[in-house]
Amino acid sequence: RPIFAAVLSIIVFVMGLMFSRWTGEGFLKDIRPLAFAIFVPLYFLAVGLKVDIGYVFANWPILLLVLAAASALKLGAIYPLARRLLGAVRAGPVAVLFNTRLTSATVILTLTLGLGLIDSGWYSMFIAVVVLLALGSSAALRVFPAFRSPEAARAAFWGGEEEIRVPETRRDSPGVTASGQPEQLKGVRR
Repeated sequence: RPIFAAVLSIIVFVMGLMFSRWTGEGFLKDIRPLAFAIFVPLYFLAVGLKVDIGYVFANWPILLLVLAAASALKLGAIYPLARRLLGAVRAGPVAVLFNTRLTSATVILTLTLGLGLIDSGWYSMFIAVVVLLALGSSAALRVFPAFRSPEAARAAFWGGEEEIRVPETRRDSPGVTASGQPEQLKGVRR
């Protein structure tokens, strides 16, 4: 049964990719409120119902160890590359953003639990780590001046000394810019 759910999820994803060529932004704007009002809360309710919070509290030292290890590995892997490619101002916030994996991690953990690859105790522990990382990352972003307001974030990432330009793409021809050139990052100025 979990294999069927995984295959069905992939089929629905591929259908979304296929239909994206013919639907416009209006469709996404119309469907997004419905998804966030009904489906997303139901999904996270289902994820939360499988968590054994007693197991998490009983094993809090393991929780802290896994939380510290996950954060150190993710931040240590992302920060140097982000600093090299995006500059010192953007590296910290980008590394923190990459530390969050709320939706993708819960999907993977739910599938591994359903396939019997982990037991409910480890599922509960990993879900707790994922939720704490997401909450901690949201709080940690406020430490960086670039994320103290939406305007500051836009200025840090899309204006000022270090500007990143993303090409405009034509809707009828994915992978080609409005000028007809193949899509690529036009340039990163430092």
